Formats: sequence, structure tokens, C-alpha cells
Amino acid sequence: MADLKTPKYWIALASFLGALAVILGAFGAHYLKTKISAPSHISYTTAVQYQFIHSVVMLIVAFHYYSSKSRQLLWVLKGFLVGIICFSGSIYFLSTRELTEISFTHLLGPITPIGGIILIFSWLFLSYLAIKGKIEFENP
Repeated sequence: MADLKTPKYWIALASFLGALAVILGAFGAHYLKTKISAPSHISYTTAVQYQFIHSVVMLIVAFHYYSSKSRQLLWVLKGFLVGIICFSGSIYFLSTRELTEISFTHLLGPITPIGGIILIFSWLFLSYLAIKGKIEFENP
């Protein structure tokens, strides 16, 4: 199992999540668009967008973590990861349920806003760290 404290792990994970967002986006645009309803497709596209945006942000934070080894940035990374899984992951399942016929979607409904709240708190914590000078920036 990967060591969650290793910066290289977070850079690789963020890169993988970004690639996965591109794959899922293409899958949604080329295959799912004709297989699921328009509202479901809009939800699916939203999940892809949020995953992609947060993957890029994770990558940036991971590079800062690489140079600083800040435990606080590690918490931001973990928050973004859990937020992506809960928010985008639950929307992927919910928006494709008419195609997959997955029956536990009633359990996923509450997970989506929890994931959103985790993403919000991760952003706010990152903002707090910046304001308090807890994030180091090197001058070129």
C-alpha cells in the first residue's frame, strides 16, 4: 500500500484523477449522451468538471507539499481526495442509475452534499493556510 505521506504519491494520484476525468468525460460525451436522460447527462458532466478542477488543484497543492512537507497541506490533499470520491463518485453512480440499474442509489444521495461540504472545507482550509502564511512560496 502506498504511503500517504509521500509527496510523489499525491502527485501521481492527482495526475491519475485528472486522466480519469478526461476518460470519464469522453465516455460521457460519446457514449452516455445517447444512453441516459438529458438531466442525468448534465449531472454526469458536472461530476466530471468538479473532478477535473479538483484534480488540477490537488496537483498544485501536491507540488507545494513536495517542497514543504507541511502536514496541513496533507490534510488539504486528503480532503480534496475524499471530496472528489464522495461528490463526483456519487454523482457518477446516481446519473447512470437508469443505465446500470444499481439499486443502492438511495444511499448515495446524501453522500453527494457531504462530498461537496468536504470540498468546501478543503478550499477554506487552504485559504486559511495562505492567509496565515503557512504555505511557503519560493521566489524565482
